Formats: sequence, structure tokens, C-alpha cells
Amino acid sequence: MTAATATTDSGRTSRAGAGLGPLLRLAIPILLVVGAWLYLGPEQFVNALTRGAIYALIALGYTMVYGIIELINFAHGDMFMVGAFVSLSFLIFLGFSGAITDVGLLLIVLAATFLFTMGVLGVLGVFIERFAYKPLRRAPRLAPLITAIGVSFILQNVVQLFYGPFQTNSPKIFPDTW
Repeated sequence: MTAATATTDSGRTSRAGAGLGPLLRLAIPILLVVGAWLYLGPEQFVNALTRGAIYALIALGYTMVYGIIELINFAHGDMFMVGAFVSLSFLIFLGFSGAITDVGLLLIVLAATFLFTMGVLGVLGVFIERFAYKPLRRAPRLAPLITAIGVSFILQNVVQLFYGPFQTNSPKIFPDTW
């Protein structure tokens, strides 16, 4: 028997240094993140993390919706779009069209925008569920699926009525330099 392995009382072989497994599981992702930072640069790395977080949030939402009501909700992404336009409208209503250099004011504006947008989307979600999905609870599985596509089209066209079929830029509230 070598020094690297030993037999325990139950006959299983244990390795010396078996505690390295959790350390390697932690070290590999850290090395990958540092490598990505060095390869992409800080700005692109933050952009990639932001985009990945949005994708993860949308995927988590799809998973939760499908897991609870067993319906692929095609209007899920459109709810994110409506949220973006509601927050844009709220910022324009408040009169912010440029960078906010005061950190305190920026935090207050962000909190107010998040709270307002969450409230509006919560009410919209309840409205959609009550009037579009609830009447179809006992219907065949194809009916709610078609309804989800219809709700998606309705949301897209309602936003297009307010903003038109043009590219819409949101105000840049974060300053380039602090």
C-alpha cells in the first residue's frame, strides 16, 4: 500500500488530499472569470455579465411560469419589453433625459422607477391572467397556448401605438465618469 491511498475499516479506499476537490471546484470558475476579464477587458466583461444576468432572469421566469401553470407563455418576453417602456415613460415623465451625477438622487430615481414599474407590471400581469388565461383553465392545452401568442401580439401593438415603429433610446441616467 502506498502513502497516497489507505483502506478504511469499511473497505473503501480513501485518498490523501481528498479535500482538494472542493478547492478545485472553487478555483476553476474563479480562474475562468479572471481569464474572461483579462481577455475581454473590464467594459466588455461587465456587458457580458449584464447580458447573461438578463438571459438568466428571463430563463428563470420561463421555468417558473411553466413549472406552475404548465404553459409556455409567449407573452413573457413582451412583459419585459413593456417594463422597459414603462420605466422609460416614467423617467421621461420625471424630466430626466441626461446623466444624474448626484448619487443620492440617482438611487432615489432608480428606486422610484423600479417600484413604479413593478407596480404597473404587477397590475398588468393580474389583468392578463384574469381576462386571458383564467377562462381557459379547463380548456384543451392548445387554447391557452394560442392565447399566449395573442397576448404577445396585443402587448407589442399597444406599445407600438404609444411609441411608434421606430427605434427608441432610453435616457442615459448614469454618468460616464463619477
